Amino acid sequence: MTDLRHDESIRYAMHKETVVHVSEVASGLGCECVCLDCGKPLIAKKGPVLVHHFSHVAETNCDPTPESLTHRFAKAYIARELRALEPQHEVRIESRGLEAWARAPAQWFIGYVADVEPQEYREKGFIPDVVIARGTRKLAVEVHFRHPVPPGKIALLKKRYVHAVEVDLSDLPDNAEPEQLRTALGDVRRWQWLNNQSGLANEVQNQVEGSSKTYIPPFAQVNQQRTPTCSSPQYPHNKIAEAEACVAAADTWVSQSAERRRPYSQLAPAMKLALHCHYLGLRPKELPLNLMQTVHGQSLLGRIHCMYWQTWFFAKFCIGTVPVDLRVVERAARAAYPDLRSLRATLQTDNGFSPTRQLFYEFLLQLAMQGMVTQQIGPKAWLHSFTPRARAQVEARGLLLNGYFASER
Repeated sequence: MTDLRHDESIRYAMHKETVVHVSEVASGLGCECVCLDCGKPLIAKKGPVLVHHFSHVAETNCDPTPESLTHRFAKAYIARELRALEPQHEVRIESRGLEAWARAPAQWFIGYVADVEPQEYREKGFIPDVVIARGTRKLAVEVHFRHPVPPGKIALLKKRYVHAVEVDLSDLPDNAEPEQLRTALGDVRRWQWLNNQSGLANEVQNQVEGSSKTYIPPFAQVNQQRTPTCSSPQYPHNKIAEAEACVAAADTWVSQSAERRRPYSQLAPAMKLALHCHYLGLRPKELPLNLMQTVHGQSLLGRIHCMYWQTWFFAKFCIGTVPVDLRVVERAARAAYPDLRSLRATLQTDNGFSPTRQLFYEFLLQLAMQGMVTQQIGPKAWLHSFTPRARAQVEARGLLLNGYFASER
């Protein structure tokens, strides 16, 4: 048995068809491991002084590089976990002076099966690092450890209509520990799309075409004597125009005595939006993107456009410093929108949330990924709490708009 010096760099091996780190197996020949490169038996050397590593049992010319072994472990770990992150995806389209956009939030794609370097793709001219499948849906995953995905391979991915993402691990050391890799793979900032055929662009194009048929200029003259109504809920431009017309009325509403105020729940949606904007120090056309996010799943707030309830939500819960849980948010939503049938629903979703809580939970997760709130896991799913960080994040990024946080000054 020969102990070759270059063997000290071997930290990963194959154990019963699973790629493992030397820390995960028994010492000596009891590790039952073979070399990832040559397939010959290895011995795990885990003495009190030596750096723990594998060594070939018999003399060999095999000399695997640490980076190739770490790269293989990363691919095997993704396949074993059966999940990869689908990063946030945003599409913007301009047509006839109108702009529409849609955003699909980042989410984990959980598969049923996964293959490392599946040969079935060879006929297409490339072999992905990992392919995760769930039914007919497949997602290719490329691991960028020392070499990014070449442009030619990306072109083939797009040509063959293959959904593909890349995870960037290039800043990790050659002999990265398993915990380093697991932490890095769980970081949403490291993932990016290589090719996305989600159909989101068609959705946005249809939105632009629909809006262009009923477009109202943002500062259209509207009779201030009547309370504007939201006659076309599906068109954001109508909503913005009506909300702009309500700003002056909102100023009057705020200045009136409490006895003369009309109950908030009885106000028209456009008037509510004007009040939210007044509180945030914004005009409806200045809404930042984090207040216009598309929350996927069941439309639990009926016909209310996202910018109505998201500005209300942000103004009420995301500017202060007091943590809130989903029960608090749901009670406030019932008070703000008491006429909505969906808010009176008591059915539970698959993950244990009521429909209303599910909607706000998805929105809060998106804000958490953007650094606007921090999440604390509670003993039960609906007791997860979220602490606002919006002021610090917005100021740190230089995005502070005029009077954006005037209510706290």
